[in-house]
Amino acid sequence: MEKLEKVIKLIWENTDYKGEILPGYNLINDLHLDSFDKVMIINAVEDVFLINLEGEDLKGLNTVADIVKKLDNILAA
Repeated sequence: MEKLEKVIKLIWENTDYKGEILPGYNLINDLHLDSFDKVMIINAVEDVFLINLEGEDLKGLNTVADIVKKLDNILAA
């Protein structure tokens, strides 16, 4: 399964949002997630991809694509 598909699945599994999710969707403005939802998603991403996201890693994670891009950068290192 592609990273984007996994991230979308994690959003569906860890939030109440069940609509369409596209890469450019903003987590707050488009998906109407709150800070708790974002924490749940980040925790799930860490568990699934076996990574640890810390302070600087979390800045700028505003869209679904931002999460995927951050994963690409971390996993490529």
